[in-house]
Amino acid sequence: MAAGASSGGNLTFMAAALGTGSSRPDAVAGWSAAATEAQQGSNTAFGCDGVDSGFSLAQSSDPMACWTGTNTYAGCLPAMSTYDSTCDGAGWYQKIAPINSYTSSTMPPIFFANGGGPASGIGMTSDPELIGLIEAVDFRTVLTTQLVINFRCIVNRPLHATAYLPGHCNDGNTDTVLQRTVTFLGDHLVP
Repeated sequence: MAAGASSGGNLTFMAAALGTGSSRPDAVAGWSAAATEAQQGSNTAFGCDGVDSGFSLAQSSDPMACWTGTNTYAGCLPAMSTYDSTCDGAGWYQKIAPINSYTSSTMPPIFFANGGGPASGIGMTSDPELIGLIEAVDFRTVLTTQLVINFRCIVNRPLHATAYLPGHCNDGNTDTVLQRTVTFLGDHLVP
């Protein structure tokens, strides 16, 4: 089992996807983990985009910090505070994105909590958090298509990472995000 917040969540998801044998966790959880990294979402925006990218609604609460962090993590140096076409063309964004590594139903079960907005039908009434909500929407689509056991918790508030833990998923359940995470991981541990 493994869990992580923000970039730690991304690393946790990648360990689950790429690990083998005893190095692969039985189940994983992440809060505000970037799942698609700097790849265009189904809404044609990048998860780090702000209104300056031509969209009427920002995807990220802090596009400069989001892009700088993503580019640094991808190894695209010097890290730009915007989309880096050279980094993208070299495949670095794709290599660090869990959405590209969860490719079969044998992948470990995954719990992920994200929040903010905008994402049609989910979070249009909340300002965005650092990681664009569209990343969670698109990740869920891929996981479901691959038949990977997953639980997506959306918290319609512009928080980030462990700040979600005392909150509640927007599905009517009264357990906190932390309680839901622990239950999910406990249900999917291999004895």
